Amino acid sequence: MELQAYVRGNSSWQKSNIRTWLNADTEIVAYEGQAPVSSAMSELHNGYQNEPGFLYNFTEEETGMLVERECHTPGNALEDGDIITCDRVFLLSKEELAWFDEAGISKLSEPTAAALEQDKSQWYEVSVSEYGLTEYCWWLRTPVEGYSSKAYLVENGYGIENAEINSNLKKANVGLEGFGIRPALTIDLESYFEYQNR
Repeated sequence: MELQAYVRGNSSWQKSNIRTWLNADTEIVAYEGQAPVSSAMSELHNGYQNEPGFLYNFTEEETGMLVERECHTPGNALEDGDIITCDRVFLLSKEELAWFDEAGISKLSEPTAAALEQDKSQWYEVSVSEYGLTEYCWWLRTPVEGYSSKAYLVENGYGIENAEINSNLKKANVGLEGFGIRPALTIDLESYFEYQNR
């Protein structure tokens, strides 16, 4: 399992580079262990080690509205039980996908223009040209049971071979680049409305 995580990427949410990047508000992000360089990706594309943290361009008022959230995430095959982290920004878990259903919101999503401009994998272009799909897969933070390197993704609606039947989910090694993310955060509504009424 340790070799699997080393070669294919570690699916631990607690240790993930994407978690570090999402919660960073600095221009230079300090990563523990292997930084997300292109040479560490499955197809040697899409390294983001030089990208400013996700929160870097947030204003002081915007970051002041963020509520740190306790995230309960199953551990991967190298961890025991649930892992608890405190995050201002996070990826959804498998269980939290129910929020989309409760709100009547589609889980399918198209990438932003900025994401397409930065993506060097060409996977999305193939999805559009070969299958006519403009929606694309996006990562969850939940690791796949029995693996140290795989996590779940919400698929693009196409019947992919390794997708769970009727679940809209598929499994992939976390070192595989070219898939999207949909950052989630919790807002202090009182601060938000105060900010809006200024």
